[in-house]
Amino acid sequence: MNKEIKNQLKSITFYMFLLVLVIYYITQYVPSSPYDPLKPLYSNLKDDGTRGILDNKINEMTFIYYRMNYNLENEAYVKYILGTKRWKKLNMEQKNFLQKMKNKVYNDKLNNESIPEILVSYNEFQKIKNQIDKALGGNTIYSPKYRDNIFLDMYYGHKPIEDENLKIRAGYREMSMMLNMNKYLKSNPILTLYKELSHNQKNSLENAMKRISPYGIDEKGNLIDPVNYKKYELILDKLDKEFGDTTIFSKKYRNRIYLQNKTYIDALKDFKEILNKDKVTSAYGRYLSDYMGITAGFYPIFVVAAMFLRDRKKNISNLFGNKKISPIIYILSKYSGVCISLLICYLILATHSTYVFYRISKNYNYLIDIWAFYKYTLTWIAPTILFTVAISMLLFGIFNKISIPIISQFLLWFSSIQTLGGDYSLYRFIIRFNYLGNYKDYITWRPDIITNRAFYTILSLIIILLAAYVYKKPIENNCNCNTL
Repeated sequence: MNKEIKNQLKSITFYMFLLVLVIYYITQYVPSSPYDPLKPLYSNLKDDGTRGILDNKINEMTFIYYRMNYNLENEAYVKYILGTKRWKKLNMEQKNFLQKMKNKVYNDKLNNESIPEILVSYNEFQKIKNQIDKALGGNTIYSPKYRDNIFLDMYYGHKPIEDENLKIRAGYREMSMMLNMNKYLKSNPILTLYKELSHNQKNSLENAMKRISPYGIDEKGNLIDPVNYKKYELILDKLDKEFGDTTIFSKKYRNRIYLQNKTYIDALKDFKEILNKDKVTSAYGRYLSDYMGITAGFYPIFVVAAMFLRDRKKNISNLFGNKKISPIIYILSKYSGVCISLLICYLILATHSTYVFYRISKNYNYLIDIWAFYKYTLTWIAPTILFTVAISMLLFGIFNKISIPIISQFLLWFSSIQTLGGDYSLYRFIIRFNYLGNYKDYITWRPDIITNRAFYTILSLIIILLAAYVYKKPIENNCNCNTL
């Protein structure tokens, strides 16, 4: 085992694997620095489904007002470096300048729609934004090239629609969108694809919409005298059948229609739950495990492939024939060495996250669980590593090729990552929990998660023992291994 760990530390494939992890970690995971306040940015937007509002100059200027307040309150601002957000601390000079510019542009007196009184013209406003960007070192949210990013932090995700009337409106809106796009979603456990509407499918959609709301919609987008919810569901059942089943209208997938934008109040409630129930790091630990678990389900196969190619080139299989070492000792040693080496990579990232959140907790007085990232790495990611390495070693032992195991593992990986969370059945070897927080749902799903992780840990041990049996027969010295 120790020898295999040393071999991994000398392997270029191992360092390529580590590089992929680091890139994935940097580009997909947040926060970016110890100065990230984590708090949602206030928005006066209503949950009306309308998001393309940067064309409105008053709205843009209002968003900048709230952005300035946020920067001043938290003494931090965002700088874009290579397309990624990095939080930086405002120094006293920058803070004073930002406060001065804010006072020049706005009066803090808000109207009924939470819009401040604006004291300058739009053109003057743009010049002041450029001055702020320059004072902060450039490439900030105040730069013209990042104008479209102003709104991004005011999008808080989705929440399920509970009201039946709103569900009916959402279903009607989905049908209208399909007609406009001339496409529909075909869903299945492995892949969801857009398909072009046929003439008959267009007619089916139009008829379904007429049955749901015979008089269409009013000027505010509300349905006029719609059917009741029971009849509405029957219409969707029929529509799904006419489309060939497994569409977005099926009972299994229609919940994807019933989503609405979260408001700032929702986001603030989520943030308080993260602080109080998850102690911040537990929420982010699950989030990290979701993203990094994706990498653990596939990329280790290349490390295993490099290991077997290296050993075969050195004729290590002669050890079996000469009975210098038993296959089970050989396989278990290799297996342990690879798994430990890979797990160290994830623990390094967990350590970095722990350090960042420790700094955040000091900067903003948050209470954190210092061990959270390690706990989720060991209980969520480690079983995925164990299974991926075990099944890879078995497949290489059976097929004695590179291509077949990689393709097989890719298909297994791809089928397991389709859900974003909530499905922890035993045929999914990767844990997906693509939510930041969601403490209530996590507590509900935790027994299934524990069962899933225990199952794959035990299954991994069974598979690696089976791999040892596969290698039990001596491999001929002059075996011509096809690696293509």
